[in-house]
Amino acid sequence: MSIIFSKYSNSKKEIASELSLIFMYLVIFCFVASGNAFGNSYVVDSLEDTDDNGAYIEDNSTNTLRKCIRLANDNAGSDTITFNISGIINAVSPPLEITDSGTIIDASSQWSGIWPNGTPGVTLNGNINMVTNGFVIQSACDCAISGLFITYFRDSGISIVDGSQNNIIGGASTGSRNVISGNNFGVFIAGINTNNNHVKGNYIGTNATGTSALGNADTGVCIDGGAQGNVIV
Repeated sequence: MSIIFSKYSNSKKEIASELSLIFMYLVIFCFVASGNAFGNSYVVDSLEDTDDNGAYIEDNSTNTLRKCIRLANDNAGSDTITFNISGIINAVSPPLEITDSGTIIDASSQWSGIWPNGTPGVTLNGNINMVTNGFVIQSACDCAISGLFITYFRDSGISIVDGSQNNIIGGASTGSRNVISGNNFGVFIAGINTNNNHVKGNYIGTNATGTSALGNADTGVCIDGGAQGNVIV
């Protein structure tokens, strides 16, 4: 009996060892297949609205917002874009399209003034080049845009369309408020299954300090085309 038990015990150990190896290989495969399971972080260090189509190299003054968004779109997983520079980005066409779920654009580090007063330190301005749209979140979920002054776009400052869900524009934490004014539509949310997006804590239709009206030509926030369950607070 002792010999049989010993063989059985060794067999169980071998099976357990093999299962552990299989599990480890599966974890490695999933990590590699996803590109980066934990996402990447990009820091905007240029106010130009260009993209050199190159790789991300930290602190080399070519990391524009447009370039960082392109890199985030190309990398599956949740990516974060922050800023180490303040000022005005004079937007060009096409719009800044966010197509990868989990993309976070956070300019709160550049907030000017003492929260909750003060103003965004980064402005996205569509006036100089008469650009149609600022940001477009297209078929992407769980994205966020915060801490920006988005102004003078001929159509929308921010569009959330084509089934994009659970995105957050603004927020309550320090520096997360957007100012969205001077556009045709401030925020435009439209399309079947474009649901459960949150626009919160922003100044919409005011000047940067929220002390006077600047307006949006048509509507501050427009919800259309079958979008449901979206929250404006």
